[in-house]
Amino acid sequence: MKTAVKIRPMLWPRIGAGILALFLFFCSCFTFFIMNREVIYEGITINGILVGGKSQQQAVEDLEAVMEPVFTKERLTVVYGGDSWDISLKGIGGYFDYYHAVKQAYSIGRRGNAVKRLGEIYRAREEGVDVPLRFSYNTLALRAFLEAIDREIANPAVNATISRKGQIFVVTPEVKGAGVDIDLALKQIGSKLEKKDWSRKQLPVKVKIPEITADMLNPISTRWGIFHTAFDTGNKGRSENIRIASSSIEGTLLKPGEIFSFNQVTGSRLSENGYMEAPVIFKGELTQGVGGGVCQVSSTLYNAVLYSNLEIVERHPHSLPSAYISKGRDATVAGDILDLKFRNNTDGYVYIACWTEGGRLCAAVFGREREENYDIKIRTETVQVIRADTEIIMDATLKEGEEIVEKEARDGYRVKTYRQVFKGDKLEKEELLSFDFYKPEKGVIRKGISPAIGSGIDEGQNIVRY
Repeated sequence: MKTAVKIRPMLWPRIGAGILALFLFFCSCFTFFIMNREVIYEGITINGILVGGKSQQQAVEDLEAVMEPVFTKERLTVVYGGDSWDISLKGIGGYFDYYHAVKQAYSIGRRGNAVKRLGEIYRAREEGVDVPLRFSYNTLALRAFLEAIDREIANPAVNATISRKGQIFVVTPEVKGAGVDIDLALKQIGSKLEKKDWSRKQLPVKVKIPEITADMLNPISTRWGIFHTAFDTGNKGRSENIRIASSSIEGTLLKPGEIFSFNQVTGSRLSENGYMEAPVIFKGELTQGVGGGVCQVSSTLYNAVLYSNLEIVERHPHSLPSAYISKGRDATVAGDILDLKFRNNTDGYVYIACWTEGGRLCAAVFGREREENYDIKIRTETVQVIRADTEIIMDATLKEGEEIVEKEARDGYRVKTYRQVFKGDKLEKEELLSFDFYKPEKGVIRKGISPAIGSGIDEGQNIVRY
């Protein structure tokens, strides 16, 4: 008869602890295995495509196998009216961002502490997690596609225009345009593309409002200032230059705040632009040059602008006084160096007129009827007269008493010019416009030498005396 072996009561806790330790060991191993697999966890899909249990590279390949035919087949189609335009997804720089989606899928269950990670793994396995597949495109390529359509269908806005016959103005109304609303189309189409919506897209169209409307030009009816100077029509080159420059100015519109540039409006004074040779002042000397006479146009316009009470931005005097206009009231221009500029400092559009009538050059400024009742006067003040010297050259080749004036002496001047604003007989404002300096020009006279004085002097030798 066998005797039963009795386990001592003190051994039971030890056995339980061992079993628990073994269980925890196996749990740790299982958890370590689960949390360190180099594959995407089970239950995860991308755009509905199963990628769980696959490596990242395998997932990319599976996505490409399913989506590349879609990428090749689908096109972006936009419609407007009865017309449609389409372009391949590749044509707008489109692509499916497989690697970004796979990276997101792989990161599930790999973020945070162990408890959080295990929770994500469990939920993915039991409930499933779908990672969106992003479609990206090149915004500039899509814009270029839309702009090409706009060029095809757009009706450009046409500004209102104004023409003058004497002091009568005729306004031609503006015409509204229409075209693709590029910014709105980018937003709407881009949103659909990002959702992989390949349906036809309706192009949004916007009305294009002209910059200049009839309402802006209709108030132009009143002449603010006018000025004219005379020129010799017998000088063909100079007359033609004056005609070209004045005709290029006629009809210029200035919006509120805009600056008029004489050089910009009239263009380069070149023979290919029709300008001819005529006398010009260059470095203080009167000489021949292409475009001679244009400064008379700028000077005439300058004075019309002064009487219109517009703001002068840039103006330069000649180095010598001009025959066609008073000192202090001329305005020279030269290439891109010297310009005449003024600003429309009113709240309405201004019309600049410039024309010739026989031997008279006229310039005028027109605008809306002004509420202010004032008169403009221009006052000049000669501050200093600088007498010019005359050089006397005793010339043995000239007979006694014979005299030749080679160059006339010109006095110099310092001149101040003011613009005065009168209301009735009351002077409201006086503005110093300029303080000009016209340099003196020395004269040259050759005089013959008497036989007595000239004896012993070789023929052709000159004696210079002052």
